[in-house]
Amino acid sequence: MLLFAGLACLPDVDFLFGTHATYTHSVGAIMIVAVALALAGRPWTLVLAGTLAYASHPFLDWLGRDTSPPLGIMVLWPFSTEHYMSPVPIIEPVSRRYWWPNFWSHNLKVVTSEILVFGGLALAVHRWRRPS
Repeated sequence: MLLFAGLACLPDVDFLFGTHATYTHSVGAIMIVAVALALAGRPWTLVLAGTLAYASHPFLDWLGRDTSPPLGIMVLWPFSTEHYMSPVPIIEPVSRRYWWPNFWSHNLKVVTSEILVFGGLALAVHRWRRPS
């Protein structure tokens, strides 16, 4: 579980380089993760699950409403450096402006809505998959 959580968070390592939503949020990065897991000698089920865990992050960022240019993510790198964003964003942006008066209340609202939406979806999948 920790491996999958770490892989799902890994695309945000680009914050360290000031290039958020670029290379690490792309098809190219997803392929690199898949190859790295396969070369590490992991079973194909772990390679697939780990790759999907990593890919979930760019997918969810694509579904988010971006408020800072360039808008969207560079999902098609290395084939394109264009940024793309869902035409119907369902995730509100998290504020990084800690000095704003509504910083905490806004981010709490965003996190709560994500837990309700995706937690409900996860619960539905769990109940559907559980043997009777």
